[in-house]
Amino acid sequence: MKVYILVDSEGQACITREKGPDRAYGTFQAEYNRRRATEEAAAAVAGAQKAGASDILVHDAGFVRNHTPVGLTLYYDELPRGIRIAMGGSPIKAVAAEGFDAAFLIGHHAMA
Repeated sequence: MKVYILVDSEGQACITREKGPDRAYGTFQAEYNRRRATEEAAAAVAGAQKAGASDILVHDAGFVRNHTPVGLTLYYDELPRGIRIAMGGSPIKAVAAEGFDAAFLIGHHAMA
């Protein structure tokens, strides 16, 4: 089974809005956001593996405003081994064209 896991940085557990009209979250919780995103991605990988996935792509499409550029949100050395990693933006149609059997969207505009 081939599984796609998209990780964005808007809506991880316990991430809250920072006051200000120009930001949904801020640098005051940037490291916390990255930690939660990494832990949630690792949990999704573990769940996919338990379900029988043999090909897992984790796509880091998030960023933390004023802290990390797009595609550098996760702590890659803390993710399970044996997965593929993609960084940065990618049109969803291009991803779907690869023919995944399942997709997990983590933190993907959940706050919106």
